[in-house]
Amino acid sequence: MDNITVFGYPVIAYTPGDVNNDGVINVSDIVRIVNIILSTGNGPTEQELLAGDINGDGDLNVVDIVMIVILILNQGE
Repeated sequence: MDNITVFGYPVIAYTPGDVNNDGVINVSDIVRIVNIILSTGNGPTEQELLAGDINGDGDLNVVDIVMIVILILNQGE
């Protein structure tokens, strides 16, 4: 039998809306997305892109911000 090598893809754990991965969805996540959109500070990590792209369109934009605000307002209901 020949040697077989299987290559895997890394799994990135994330919670939708928790852009800074601190376990809480709050205004800090919105601030990070705004900074990403305005290209201030460090660029987004893959985890930030996955967590921040709430509507799944492949972009971080104001629609994602609005959806995260809705998540924050609905917490605890």
